Amino acid sequence: QEAPVVLLRTTHKEERLGGAASVASMLSALGAKVTLAGIVGRDPDARRVQDLAEQNAIDQGFLLEDRCRPTTVKERFLGLAQQRHPQQMLRVDSESREAIPESLERHLLAVLSTSLGNFQTVLVSDYGKGVCTPNLVVRLIEMARSRNIPVLVDPERGGDYRKYQSGTAITPNRLEASLATRRSIQDIPQALDAARQLCHELDLDAAIVTLDKDGMALASRDGEVRHFPTRPRQVYDITG
Repeated sequence: QEAPVVLLRTTHKEERLGGAASVASMLSALGAKVTLAGIVGRDPDARRVQDLAEQNAIDQGFLLEDRCRPTTVKERFLGLAQQRHPQQMLRVDSESREAIPESLERHLLAVLSTSLGNFQTVLVSDYGKGVCTPNLVVRLIEMARSRNIPVLVDPERGGDYRKYQSGTAITPNRLEASLATRRSIQDIPQALDAARQLCHELDLDAAIVTLDKDGMALASRDGEVRHFPTRPRQVYDITG
């Protein structure tokens, strides 16, 4: 025994799409026709992403390869609390957070530009892994809005939100909104104030601050504010 380290005995393994691909899989499960845009490495993990995307009926027409970076993989180790409830104990990340090279950025923008008119909505899931560069996001929003296509943004944590300027809506969580507005968000009125600030500063149609157990706070361009409560549950496994 390697005491005092935690010892886990493997019973089974699961593979799931993560990041923006996880969002795409949920949209596909809800019946949407989804095309995934993003970057993977040129490695076996990229093949698994592609296989899983195909199984989830996700079009991979805008999924490009970068031979100089690994496909992002997050490996979670879960134990069983009270022999019943999954409890995450460790996560190991294999990834690169460097910005993609300009050549790859231009390539991705080019393929998006030629087909953007075929879509009803653009969803930007920015996980801060180097794909959603300021130039790429700014250009993408410009292209989409010029075609009257709404752009919904799930922003990165602690980044420069000016790149999301003029998007349709933004959905930061409590911590992300607090960092972006330099406000403390401890209650619903503070969350609504933060949503108003984001909506005004970024020239958005709406800003929605997600508040975990407290639900969501919405502020829109026309001045409407609204709180959407939720019903808290005990959660052991936060994945997906």
